[in-house]
Amino acid sequence: RRYVKATILMTSWVECVFASTGVDLGRLKETLIRHLSLTKTGDDFHLEPVADVLAGGIINYTWRLRKDQNSVILKYAPPFIATQPGIPLDPQRITFEADALRWVGEQDSLAQKIPKLLFQSGFCIIMEDLGEVPDLHDCLTTSKHQDHVGDATSLGSQIGKMIGELHRISFRRKDLQNRFNQPSIQQTRSHVLYNPTGSLLKQLGVEDAEHLGELCKQHGDRVLDPNNGIVLTMGDLWPRSVMLTKDKSIRIIDWEFVHFGDPAQDVAHFIAHLAMFADRSFDESAREKSLAIMHGFIEGYIPCIADLDLFDEARIHGCCIHFACEIFLRTLGIFQSGFLYDGVPHDAFKEMKIIQMAIASLRGQNPFFDPFRKLNNK
Repeated sequence: RRYVKATILMTSWVECVFASTGVDLGRLKETLIRHLSLTKTGDDFHLEPVADVLAGGIINYTWRLRKDQNSVILKYAPPFIATQPGIPLDPQRITFEADALRWVGEQDSLAQKIPKLLFQSGFCIIMEDLGEVPDLHDCLTTSKHQDHVGDATSLGSQIGKMIGELHRISFRRKDLQNRFNQPSIQQTRSHVLYNPTGSLLKQLGVEDAEHLGELCKQHGDRVLDPNNGIVLTMGDLWPRSVMLTKDKSIRIIDWEFVHFGDPAQDVAHFIAHLAMFADRSFDESAREKSLAIMHGFIEGYIPCIADLDLFDEARIHGCCIHFACEIFLRTLGIFQSGFLYDGVPHDAFKEMKIIQMAIASLRGQNPFFDPFRKLNNK
C-alpha cells in the first residue's frame, strides 16, 4: 500500500508488477517509452507514490512514473478495495473509468475538465499527469494550499457547472444507460454504505434506528434497479477527486465508480463531504471556504438541469439518505480511519453536530437540499 521512491529499470518493474494480470505488456512498455521519452525498454525511470491518492484514495493502486521532465500516472485496479483487501470490488471498474474518460473527453463542454487517457489494457490505465498540484482536500485541510482555492464560491460553481453539464447532456440517454451499466459497484455501495447504517444508529441509541436503517436499505435496493438511472454520474465526487491546476481551473479524476444512475450519488455525495469539512475545519477561514464551495456548487449546478425533471420529492429524499449514510460511513463506519474523523472515539460522536445533522437528514430534514425542492415549485 505504500511505495518507496526508487530509480528502477522499466522492464523489470513492468514485468514484476503486471506479469500475471492480463495487461498487454508490449503495449504498456511502448506507451511508457513514448510518453516518458525513453530510449529503450531497459531505460530507467523514477517511480514515485502519487501522494494525493495514497493519502486519501482507497480504491486502487496508483503510481506516478517519471523520467526527467516527463511523467504519467499509472493506475491498477485489484479485485478488492486497495486499503480494505477484505472487501471485494470488481476490477472491471477501471475499464469503466477508461470508457468514461473517452466519452467525457469527446464532449466539447467537458473535455478540458478531466485528465487525458493514454492507455488501457486489462485492469490498468495510464493517464496524463496533471502535475504536483493540490486537490481540494489538501486545500481545505492545510493552510499551505488555502490560497490555491481563490474565490471559493466561484470554485464551487466551476465544479457544479461541470457535474450539471454531465447530467444535462446524459439525461435519459439509452445508449449511455447500456454502456455504463455497472451493477457490481452499486452492490458494493449498498453493502458498505447503505446497509450498515441501521446498526450504527442503534449504537448511537437513536430511537427510530430500525425504521431509519430500513429506509437506507430500501434506498440501496432502489439504486440497484437499472431503471432508476436517469443520468451519467461520476460516482465518487469528493474533495480528493477535484484537482486544482495552477491556473485555478479544475480537473475531475477517479471515474471508476461511473455509472448511469441517480444524480444524488454525485450531488449529495459532494455536499456531504463539504459539510464534514466545514465541521472539522482547522480554522474559521477553512470552514467558510467549505461552505462557500458548497453553495457555489449548488448555484452552478441547478441552472444546468433546471429544465429537466431530475429532482422529484423521492429523489430529494434519496439525496438526504445518501448524505447521511456517507457521513456515518466516514465517522462511525469502516472508512473513519485515514479521514477527517480518524481517532475520534465512537462514544464522542453522539452529541456531535454533524451526527445530529445526518440523523435529521434521514428524517428528510436537510436545508442543503431546499434549493432542489424549489425546482418542483416552478
